[in-house]
This record gives sequence, structure tokens and C-alpha cells, in this order.
Amino acid sequence: MQVTLKSASKTLGEKVKNVETSVGVVGFLTEAGKLHLVIQRRSEFADIFGHDAQFRVGIPQAVRHVAKIVSCSIGDRHLGFIDEYNRAFMVGNNRKGQLGTGDRIDRSTPVQVLYDKTLRILFCSLNHTLAVVEIGGKCLILGTGCGHNGRLPGNNKGSVDFVRLDIKIPWSVRQIDSHKESIFLLSCYDMKEQVKYKERPTRDSSLHLQLLAMKSQQELLMDFKKATSIMEKIKVIEAMIERFTRCEELKISNSGQKISFPLKQPLHVERQVTGKTASGSTPVEQNGGSEELRLLRTAVEQLRLEAERVELDRDIMSDQQSSA
Repeated sequence: MQVTLKSASKTLGEKVKNVETSVGVVGFLTEAGKLHLVIQRRSEFADIFGHDAQFRVGIPQAVRHVAKIVSCSIGDRHLGFIDEYNRAFMVGNNRKGQLGTGDRIDRSTPVQVLYDKTLRILFCSLNHTLAVVEIGGKCLILGTGCGHNGRLPGNNKGSVDFVRLDIKIPWSVRQIDSHKESIFLLSCYDMKEQVKYKERPTRDSSLHLQLLAMKSQQELLMDFKKATSIMEKIKVIEAMIERFTRCEELKISNSGQKISFPLKQPLHVERQVTGKTASGSTPVEQNGGSEELRLLRTAVEQLRLEAERVELDRDIMSDQQSSA
């Protein structure tokens, strides 16, 4: 193991503190909090990094995240990790709901799960995921994904969300492992010092906005639907604008082709429509990117006006109640 760590550290240029493995996947977690994956097969690579990412055999690929990664676990075609703010993120194949996102949509960028939970352990197995959380001075085990053969005790049909399992575990549990039909727990009282996590950033912090900008447009649309306040919707749309103007790939709807752009480079794409229109007019140039940006910015302005109107109505109601 020491030879492997030294060799990996020399290759990555960073000191590796932990190695996680699965079928055809090796993960190197550095002391700087970065996670690098070496994937041998194209199918597993596409599940984790997306079908549009360039597949390179034997070359470490970094998992993008704005904060330091403290621990990680690699499943069959998915992985999860906990960052320095004690937040859980999942990425990869989600056909069985093993990411715990409430759906079966694959993710190529890390998506946060288990909001407002104090996490201790996150473990990814074949097509299910287990998590140990601390609630009210007790440890509970949650699970999501496939429930066949007792993989999720008490939930044989499986789940697309993290649900509580019918297992009682001691407070001293430190490690968890699971396969097709078994769950193993390691409890220890003579343990090393626990990881000290930082205070979680609020939704108004710059770190939260950076995390939003790293999401795909599909995930941002889902966040927009789940947003409960106008200000949350505004932040998601602003992240869409950032993602659209500084993304790596832009899909051209007419031809189905993809044009790659480096990060942090504004997009200036002009689309030409060939052939005559229904009215017989000559071909015209259309800037699809500018039109979508204009619509997004218009939506932001409308939401801001709506937020100001709601705030004004609240002030008027408050004044009327005070005068009465």
C-alpha cells in the first residue's frame, strides 16, 4: 500500500492519503482534498463523467468540486463523497435510484443529497448506497437504490430516496460495508480523532453559487422546479446564465452537433438557417445563444420585479396593521 501511495502521489503531483477501488475504477483522494479517478472502461467513465467527456485510459481524471473532499466511496457505476462542510454528493449511474436524488436520472456532475443531515459514513455498493447519520444522539442507517435480496432491510422494493432501514446500530459504528445480501458494521471505542467539519455555507454564500454554476442545465432546471422562494429561483437562473455563457459544450438544435469550448470563455455562436422559409423569404442569420441568454435575463428581471412587489405588499400590510 505504501508503494502504491508513493507512486500515485508522484504521478498526480499531490500527496495521496487514501485509495478507493471498485470494478475497473480506482480513486485517489489527496491531502489537498481532491479526488482523481482512473477508469479502465468507457461505459463506467461515461456513467460518472458523462458521454461527452473525453475518455482516456489510465489517465487520472479529477472530479470537479468547489470544496475539499474528506472521504469518498466508489460503487459499481456510481460514487459518493463527503466534503469539508459535512455535505454528501453523489454522481454516476442512477438507474436503480442509488444516488438518492428522488429520481432515476443519471448525473455527470456531483449533486448534493441528504440535506441538513449530520453525516458520519457514506458507502456506495453495487446498485445501492448506505449512509450513517447522527440524529438526536443516535446513529441511524439510511439507504437508497435497489432493495433486492435484503440490500435495504425493510425496503425490498427499493427506493429512489434515502429511507431509514430496519437495522439498529450502535453509536460507536465507524465503518460500514455492504454487498448483495450482507451488511457489515465495524464498531470501535478506541478510535482516532473525528473529522472536524466546517460550518455549512448558506444559500447566499459565494461557495453555494459556485456549486450551482457547476451543475448541468438539466439539474438546474430540477433545482428551479424545487425552489420555494423567488430569490432561490433568481439564483438558479443566474447559475443557468453562467453555465450557458461559460460551459464546455453547446448543443446546436438544428444539426445535433456539439461544439466544444474551453471553460471561462464566453460563447459567441451564430447559427445560419439555410433554405427558404414558409413565406419564401431569404435565409437569415440567427444567434440562438443570444436569444436564450436574453430570455434568461428577462426571466431574472421579471422575478426581481416580482420579489420587489411582494416586499412592497408586505410593507403595506405591516403599515396597515400597525395603524389599525
